[in-house]
Amino acid sequence: MSREAKKPRPTRIQEITASVFPAFALLAGLELDLFTALDGAPKSAAELAHARGYDADRLERLLYALVAAGLVTVGEGRFANTEEAACYLVRGRPDDISDVKELYADIWACCLRTADSVRAGAPQAKHDFARMSEHELVAFLRGLAPGARASGRGLAKHADLTACERIADVAGGSGALGQALIEAYPHLRVTVVELPEVASITRGFIAEWGSDRLEVVAADVVQEPLAGAFDIAVLRNFLQVLSPGDAERALVHTARGIKPGGAVYIIGIGVVDDSRTGPAEALGIDLAFLNLYDEGRAYTESDYRSWVASAGLKDFERIRLEGGYSMIVAHKAG
Repeated sequence: MSREAKKPRPTRIQEITASVFPAFALLAGLELDLFTALDGAPKSAAELAHARGYDADRLERLLYALVAAGLVTVGEGRFANTEEAACYLVRGRPDDISDVKELYADIWACCLRTADSVRAGAPQAKHDFARMSEHELVAFLRGLAPGARASGRGLAKHADLTACERIADVAGGSGALGQALIEAYPHLRVTVVELPEVASITRGFIAEWGSDRLEVVAADVVQEPLAGAFDIAVLRNFLQVLSPGDAERALVHTARGIKPGGAVYIIGIGVVDDSRTGPAEALGIDLAFLNLYDEGRAYTESDYRSWVASAGLKDFERIRLEGGYSMIVAHKAG
């Protein structure tokens, strides 16, 4: 057999390079709000272009890319949302996640700097929440809100919160997680704990949600213990943006604000197996982290176990969720 015949085909390389185009088509569709425009009766590209003031030829090419991505259907030149797109990408629907476009645009742009960050030994698309402009913070938190809301709904299904009265959403950003919890358990009161420079923005989001059971407290749990006596504290996508030492301090300080017998829930995509070979989604987001943070990263399960122990919490449990997410649960001694 010849050396040429033994060569592997570049199949996986081709799959990877082709996989980016559906993602960019999705992002463009969200930025142009095409899925909302397609809600209802099927429409032609010309009709959509006329209604939105877009170039008809280029819009049609994007629509066919969305057909190839499995998000839009076409028949006799008229386009419509798939069931999945209609459920999740149309503005105003109960499960609308269209605001994730802000997050996707940010994360994907950051990943283009990966080689630069490796060469420099420092993040080249750094996120410094203390120095972000208000516009940048609002866009970033709005992009995180759909995921936070989904996490809140997931937590409400996983945990029986009937006996709980007060919950702390530490580094809760938009407050969307707390809003989801309140929808499921109307008796709850949720306190969103955020940095002083972020708290006013959080209050703006909460005003949009329109709930009197959500409040905001300006505090930095890396520097000071959580004030109050909460039944549960939730830390979503928070510890992963910190250095190991700061993550440990934040968890120790959070645990001090939990009632005896209470629980801490750590939810996020930034938990990898001790082998560091999975989940694939967590390893992928860690690629973004190396461009974003000086020390934050996707930490291992053992890292989280160590921090939980330092905080005096017990009964460590890691629950694997969809999309590479994990939910870590630990309890404070009664």
